[in-house]
Amino acid sequence: MRLLAACALACVVQCSARNSIGDQPQSVILRSEGVVPVVRSSQHEHEVAMRAVAASQLESEVDNGGNDAQVRVDVFYESLCPYSRRFVADSLAGVWNNPTVRSRIALKLYPYGNARAIPATEVSVGYKYWHPELAQTGMDYIFDCQHGDKECFGNIIQACVIEHYRSPEQHVPFIICMMSKKNISLEWSSYECANEHAIDLNAVRGCVTSSEGNRLMHTLGQLTGALRRPTSPSKKVYVPFVVLDGEHSEAAEIDADPGNSGHFLHAVCRILKAPKPIACTDITVVDTPQATNSQCDCKHTATRSHAWRVGLKDCIRMCLMVSMFLHFSMVCLGDV
Repeated sequence: MRLLAACALACVVQCSARNSIGDQPQSVILRSEGVVPVVRSSQHEHEVAMRAVAASQLESEVDNGGNDAQVRVDVFYESLCPYSRRFVADSLAGVWNNPTVRSRIALKLYPYGNARAIPATEVSVGYKYWHPELAQTGMDYIFDCQHGDKECFGNIIQACVIEHYRSPEQHVPFIICMMSKKNISLEWSSYECANEHAIDLNAVRGCVTSSEGNRLMHTLGQLTGALRRPTSPSKKVYVPFVVLDGEHSEAAEIDADPGNSGHFLHAVCRILKAPKPIACTDITVVDTPQATNSQCDCKHTATRSHAWRVGLKDCIRMCLMVSMFLHFSMVCLGDV
């Protein structure tokens, strides 16, 4: 029994150590020389991010014209996350397409999500060889997106449209259109939606392929890191992530799950001051039981959780094997 207790204690210590290491994720870049961790200067980036946040908030106040009757709505999302696409194409579109409700919200979109900005100085010579665009002045970062390079492409297209068409009345319909297109490429959907909503793709393409787009994506990353906060340290950060008047609203995000509807409108209407739009008086809220976790989780969070489950099974297996070995050893020696 003492042996079993000691083995169990060792198992707990080993698994706890593994989990604590997993709770401190490092960004990793594949160099031609090997795998190199990226060390970030958190204090400097935090200060830069907070200045960017202040600028964004000031811009929003200007856009609102100081209208207290409006609710500020910040939506953090990814262009290829299925939950983001469902939320934008259905719930956000439903609210936006109601003129009365639309006039009562100040909407800001952040197409970045769980992407990572990697300094161009940190990548290998081989990577730079195959990506000559990094030789341009101002191409200071490359971006690693949760759903691959295609998602990075979709994110930067939408970021450039937001930048070149500052009015939400111009860029929001385009983004809703792109997020609604199914089973076609991002090149195809962006081209069709640009034609439908009078977006000059020549200017957008110039932004996407230049340092301007690189700068926009990096700024979005700073804003996302600074504003998209979970309600407590134990909660995951995911997309879509909705903030209403500066407060994270989990209720507003429920529509991202298949079959759900009405939650986003209901959350907005709860905050709106009277007189409220007619659409707020009769809201049908639909809840559908979900078999799996909703939203697109942060990769680091998912990796930590998986590592803990695997580590625990390994510890238990090791403990049982050691216990059986010791037991049979003592039986053979006659020490029972």
